[in-house]
Amino acid sequence: MFRPAKIYHVATYIGKDKVNRVIEELHEAGISEIHESKAKLDTEYSYDEIKDIEDTHSRLMFIHESLEKYRVVSQPERIFKSLFSKKKRDKKRDETAAKKANARTGKKENSCIRFKGNVIAEVKKLIARLEPKIKDHLKERTEIKEAIKKNEFYISNLYLLPDIKTDTFKSSENIIKHIGFINKSSLNRIEEKIGSFSVLGLKELEKEQAVLTVFSYKDNSARVEQTLHEIGFGVLAVPLEDKKPMEIIKRLKAENDALNKKRREIEDILKELQKEYEESNKVLIEELGICHEKVNALKNIRSGDSFSVIEAWVPSTQLALFKELIKRNAKYYYIEIEERDDAPCKYKNFSLVRPFEMIMNLYSPPRYRDFDPTPIVAVFFTLFFGFMLDDFFYGLFLTVISLIALLKMWKKQSIRDICVLLSILGISTMFWGVVFGAYFGNFFQEIGVKLPMYIDGMKQIMLALALAIGLGALHLLVGLVAGFYDNIVKRKFKEAFGNQAVWIVFMASAMLLMFKFKTMGLILLGISVLMQIAFTYISSGAVPAALSVFSFSGFLGDLFSYARLMALGIGTSGISLAVNFMCFLAADLIPHVGIVLAIIIFIVGHTFNLLMNGLGAFIHTTRLHFLEFFTKFYEGGGKIYTPFEAKREYLIDNS
Repeated sequence: MFRPAKIYHVATYIGKDKVNRVIEELHEAGISEIHESKAKLDTEYSYDEIKDIEDTHSRLMFIHESLEKYRVVSQPERIFKSLFSKKKRDKKRDETAAKKANARTGKKENSCIRFKGNVIAEVKKLIARLEPKIKDHLKERTEIKEAIKKNEFYISNLYLLPDIKTDTFKSSENIIKHIGFINKSSLNRIEEKIGSFSVLGLKELEKEQAVLTVFSYKDNSARVEQTLHEIGFGVLAVPLEDKKPMEIIKRLKAENDALNKKRREIEDILKELQKEYEESNKVLIEELGICHEKVNALKNIRSGDSFSVIEAWVPSTQLALFKELIKRNAKYYYIEIEERDDAPCKYKNFSLVRPFEMIMNLYSPPRYRDFDPTPIVAVFFTLFFGFMLDDFFYGLFLTVISLIALLKMWKKQSIRDICVLLSILGISTMFWGVVFGAYFGNFFQEIGVKLPMYIDGMKQIMLALALAIGLGALHLLVGLVAGFYDNIVKRKFKEAFGNQAVWIVFMASAMLLMFKFKTMGLILLGISVLMQIAFTYISSGAVPAALSVFSFSGFLGDLFSYARLMALGIGTSGISLAVNFMCFLAADLIPHVGIVLAIIIFIVGHTFNLLMNGLGAFIHTTRLHFLEFFTKFYEGGGKIYTPFEAKREYLIDNS
């Protein structure tokens, strides 16, 4: 905790014929992160199946993504109900998938598949069955959509024509005919230029548009076309037949009905294919994806004539296992181990702090050897969010929903972290709701139920503001002390005193002045100013040193930014009061249905308040950490440790 886990850079030299097996076992073990080798050797590691796997993976993903569009999606109410129902894992499906996997035969020495059989051959069989069908169906569906679109375009244009046969507008050997849209304001200009040698027909439409028909001799067609082009004539495309517009419209609508029926039939076929092959596709995509990951890892390896070099980041806790794995798979090997500053970041936090690593990653992970402020973020992020949302029942709802979702989806690490994070924030909201006596705002007070309240945020505003500023000062002080300690440990004394100690002394002086220890407070204030000028002069020169005095006002501005804690808390309470007022007003003034309307207002209003102010609390809490807190001591700039690991969700390992 407070430091990333120790990670070593390991360069392993082994025979070329052992690379594939070692990479395969490292992938299954998930104990290292393979990265590109910087060894000055002639070639990349050669692997015959690379091109075949990449091509097969690409074609399988095309099938999967094409069919996934036709998945039958559960209705929202079903999804909601599923949160409250116990879902059993389909063991029969898992056993069937495992039996199919283990029933395959013909494993090669250099195959990238862990279980028996060759997944590449299995995928190619699937591709041979599905790819032609899917491509044909998708092509036909695209053609149908284009035909429907074209017919709809014709129909919209035909409605604009007069009730005469459309072939009237067809040009003949001597007469050229044009039909299209114009702006009514252009009509006079058209009549001036081509009216003397053309016949014009006009049908006015809504607004400023009209449909214009122009009949002219072939000899004058060039002048007519130029004039129409100049005025922005929009050609009206219609089928030119020996029929009236309404007859053609009827036929085109019938064609579209038939085409839509055919389109639905194709989509039903694709839905059936998606349903039929969904499970097998997931299994094959998962295992082929694992193969693809291994192929990408093999590209990072460099080789000489007889040996190859594998470079990896290995956590200290996995180093012994890594050595044992190499020893087990390579008779002759050589390992170089060193600790480097460019190692990736692997957090080392306990379970309740781990969800807040997501917040850190939004900003930037710590660099290796740097201070990890995640535990501090966990404490203050929780306090600040609850302070802003500050309603007991809002927090209770958030906690209950998060815990239910956690029980349903606990196997997915990312979902689990989000659920734990929201439940922690919900508990904090419940705590601050009790402190400020907010239980759906003032609802229970209005109906005569007395519940605990320690601070009335709507009346004791200055007390709430002082509490918010006090929490902010503590937040900044903890960050400054952490930064000071980290710089001292790294022997960066100038940074420790110039970037952190000056502000710690300044905050101490402000505290003393607040409690009326004027002499000592003024002395410390003077010391902090002199420290700021001196260290700025050392690093930047005289002019920046003189101007650095104004940074004290900036620091105070950062401190008073924490007033937003009180402001958003009052905002949440204010909206709750308004919602409750409308509820009681509706119930009192509207007979019979007033109580029903009041219930609707209550549910909708408080749901809106929870969502909007919950989002606002999250955003502003994040802002306080990113702009006010981290800028005092934290730089980030690290990269996350990503283990080279085969993750299986659908396959059962029986090897």
